Amino acid sequence: MEQYRIQSDVRGLLRVLQRYLFMIVTITLTAVLTSAVLSFFFIPPAYKATAELLIHKARQESGMYLLPASELEANVELIKTYNEIIISPSLLELVAGKLGEPDKGKALAKKISVSGIRHSQVMAITVEDRNPTKAAQIANMLAATFQSEVVKRMNIENIQVLAEAKAERASSTKLVTLALHISTAFFLGLAVSVGLAFLLELTDRRIRTEEEIESHLDLPVLGTVAAIPVHSSKLKSKAEEERFIVPLVYEDGSQLPTKE
Repeated sequence: MEQYRIQSDVRGLLRVLQRYLFMIVTITLTAVLTSAVLSFFFIPPAYKATAELLIHKARQESGMYLLPASELEANVELIKTYNEIIISPSLLELVAGKLGEPDKGKALAKKISVSGIRHSQVMAITVEDRNPTKAAQIANMLAATFQSEVVKRMNIENIQVLAEAKAERASSTKLVTLALHISTAFFLGLAVSVGLAFLLELTDRRIRTEEEIESHLDLPVLGTVAAIPVHSSKLKSKAEEERFIVPLVYEDGSQLPTKE
């Protein structure tokens, strides 16, 4: 009995989706097309520029600490420390000042991401901006400032700029953003349309099927009457099918006999 009830509920849900299928498809496609048009034509693309840093064995200079390469590879905490220094407010404010925007240190934090290349001593500083030239400029300035600040703060000289960021090598995120927006609009439109379908079904008090009669009225269905087309030829009256015959009258008043 429980299994039958579950199957009946599932059939009911599928019936609702089928009944409002056109509305669901229309709303979902509208959301997807609107998102695609807005993302492609009205949202400017962003560009990512990356500068790479090599963390190597430190040089032994006056007052400099010698960091063995084996210890560097095993010292994960040092890499984490470098990541924190790069995105620290003090360093970002210093970079913003060098770029001529001293009040935009916090804004830089939203554009910067730092990652370490797996099984290597290379760190990547990636900057995202609407202008590819500016993205490369920020990445290079951040790498150079970080390199000098590590020497001052930690008394270690073991960082080298491996590859500077180039504006012409900056990758556009337009396709990624477009795909993200379209997928988000698809799932959002689908969720809204399905939710609206069930809301309309709940507020609709009409009874359409035998199952709904048994469910709402708790009465057995003894029989059904098939739907009869309104314009069926069987419903036409005999008067509508008869032809009206107009008799032909001559000048002398006689009529042409007609067939019954």
